[in-house]
Amino acid sequence: MTDGESNTAAIIAQDNTPGYAATLCDTYAGGGFNDWYLPANRELYLLAEQDILIDQILDNDGDITTHGFSQEYDLLHGRYWSSTEYTENQAWRYHFGYGSSEFNNKNYTSRVRAIRAF
Repeated sequence: MTDGESNTAAIIAQDNTPGYAATLCDTYAGGGFNDWYLPANRELYLLAEQDILIDQILDNDGDITTHGFSQEYDLLHGRYWSSTEYTENQAWRYHFGYGSSEFNNKNYTSRVRAIRAF
């Protein structure tokens, strides 16, 4: 629930399919960094706890491709996959609109936000 970096490595070791959430984060090279990973469920919760600060930073960084979480409160689109598995076919995702976690089938479509250690 708390170590997205290790979870991502385990997911990649098991299945490195292009387009999967963990693979997208693992291959991301934003900002010239290559140590991005799919956050664990608890890490997404911690990001949500700091959403105002994150919004201020990302909405004012001069990069039109980045944005904070305020745009994610749409109840249909604010769901993000975590690297935390629930069962073999289900994983946890965090819903920024509701401020809660839920698990769902891995074949559902949800958003992905790569992070680096913080």
